Amino acid sequence: MLIRADHFMPMYWGNPPRVADATMNDRLWDAERGIPTTLAITRHSSGSNYVFADGHSKWHKFEQTWQQTPGQPSIRDWYDPLRTEKL
Repeated sequence: MLIRADHFMPMYWGNPPRVADATMNDRLWDAERGIPTTLAITRHSSGSNYVFADGHSKWHKFEQTWQQTPGQPSIRDWYDPLRTEKL
């Protein structure tokens, strides 16, 4: 997968996305595979290191940090600072 940007905008991810903008949603979300197009999800054994506010870090797969049933709001979203989900 070619990564074309140096940042991501998770508000445009999903089906439905939190922010609806057809142009951005199509560019940043692969609806067929159900994954964002701006993250290198398949690298590093399909995971990344996440650094937490208390200073610790931990490796997680993307699916552990963001989940959604198509047609419903996301049930796990570590990328939205407005979410109140406990980590």
